[in-house]
Amino acid sequence: MLSIIEIIEVRSPQFSTCTRLSNLIEVAQLLTGTNFGDNYNLAVALRVLHWLTKETMQGGTLDVDSGFGNSGSISEKHEGQLGISFSGGASNEKLHFKYGDLVTTSYGLELINLMKSCCITIRNRMVDE
Repeated sequence: MLSIIEIIEVRSPQFSTCTRLSNLIEVAQLLTGTNFGDNYNLAVALRVLHWLTKETMQGGTLDVDSGFGNSGSISEKHEGQLGISFSGGASNEKLHFKYGDLVTTSYGLELINLMKSCCITIRNRMVDE
């Protein structure tokens, strides 16, 4: 089984040199439940990668600046002639309500899928998911 740091190195090598990595892992471990079983290390790594990706998306630089701290998804951004926008759609809005900003990165979405596969939730005819 790969360690949390090994998963981060494999999945996103640009973040493997972050000097805050061990502290971020420690915080992620506090926030990650034990119901992931053998996928616990993957869940923690995905949470850390989600945070680092969010920082990068928000103008942060590795170990120097964590970005400007805005919350929410990028809906539109322009620099000169270049523009970028992300649209979530209705299903993404439902996920955002349930999972917060995890829906804003591919690592967060992967963590959501892992949560759905590892965690048993109560379902009834009134639950829309």
